[in-house]
Amino acid sequence: MTRPAPLLLTAMVLAPGALPAQAVLTGTVRADSTGTPLAGVEILVEGTAFRTTTGPNGRFAISGIPAGSRFVLFRSVGYHPVRTPVLLSAGDTTFANALLVPGEVILPPVEVRATPDAPRGVGLEGFAERKRLGMGQFYEAEELRRSEHLKLSDLLRRKGGVVIKNHVAYHPHRLSLGGGHNCVMQLYYNGAPVGRGGIHDARPEDLRLFEISGLEAVEVYRSAAQVPPEYGGATGGCGVILLWSRQKP
Repeated sequence: MTRPAPLLLTAMVLAPGALPAQAVLTGTVRADSTGTPLAGVEILVEGTAFRTTTGPNGRFAISGIPAGSRFVLFRSVGYHPVRTPVLLSAGDTTFANALLVPGEVILPPVEVRATPDAPRGVGLEGFAERKRLGMGQFYEAEELRRSEHLKLSDLLRRKGGVVIKNHVAYHPHRLSLGGGHNCVMQLYYNGAPVGRGGIHDARPEDLRLFEISGLEAVEVYRSAAQVPPEYGGATGGCGVILLWSRQKP
């Protein structure tokens, strides 16, 4: 009697779930006045950690970005920043070109007929939005309360990567430019400039004038490329430190 052949059991391997659809963003950045490609322009995809800089030909490319609607920020020293919306499609390449206008160009007045839903303030009310962009180092009230045993200069040196010399804050990579001129970070207290930052040999403001116990928030932008446009300018070329006092009860 012939016995039936044994059944062969085949194991099925399930394919892993598909990864979230991702997109590629690319383009070219040029000077608006001449059309010349701009190198070293920083490109930031807002709401994400994706960023890059343009190459010598003004081109850039960022891959692996989650698909969806985003805003892209283009910024470079000496030029007005440009913020533009893009729609990133899954598995596709989106092109976003930008023309940057030099900072010294005076633009014609623009009549505003609508108010944005959530405008970004230039004071402490804009702290959360500036932090979301991820361009600097941020200290909120909770961390400052834990650090009240430190001097402000110690906090900036240890956690902010700032060079401190004789209780004065300097650009971390450009302390001295020769001839006695130093690259001093510009201080702001509650939005008002304190002393004069930039490249000079004058005696800057002393950080000992400010106690951590009296501060609500601190923002540190270590280079001109990081500084928010509203706090840029000639005195912000070596970086900016924003100090916000504690709110009165």
